[in-house]
Amino acid sequence: MLYVPGGEAYVPMIALCQMLGLRVDTHVQQWRKLLLDEEVRKLPVRTHGRRKRALWCINMEVLPFLYSYFDWALVSQERRVQLRQAAHEWLELAGQGHRTMQDRYKGTRDALFSILTTHADAETTLKDYAQRLHAFLDARSLPLLPVMPEKDNEQLLESMTQLVQWYEDFAAFLEEFFASEPE
Repeated sequence: MLYVPGGEAYVPMIALCQMLGLRVDTHVQQWRKLLLDEEVRKLPVRTHGRRKRALWCINMEVLPFLYSYFDWALVSQERRVQLRQAAHEWLELAGQGHRTMQDRYKGTRDALFSILTTHADAETTLKDYAQRLHAFLDARSLPLLPVMPEKDNEQLLESMTQLVQWYEDFAAFLEEFFASEPE
């Protein structure tokens, strides 16, 4: 097993062929053509003679898919049983990962729905407050509070306007996001 920066694990294809009892010259070339470049790399491997040699290696994540790319009749009966068990375990893990992802998605969707329904009228409320505050300040030349300078009043109005704009942008984003989501 080889680990590259970022933590991805790779297995030398020669070792894989030897473990399965397959011909190296035939299967390594076949697998290289079938898999994406990101999944197959030439990595330095220390051999028995303590020399480093560049060997073709396969990413561990795609190993279960590789099981369907060779003739199982070429593999010993003992290895076939082990491969079937490994493939079954991988499918269980993939299913469990998918269920976890779906649960997280549902939780996120429920939380967003709760937030949006709780604050559904926030746009109207914020606009109403901004208009009332603006009208109040326009009607008076006095600052909002006796200790608040006029410059700060202007900043407050600008901030309220930005808040309303942010809310409108966020609502539009969520509307577009959920409209593009498959049912």
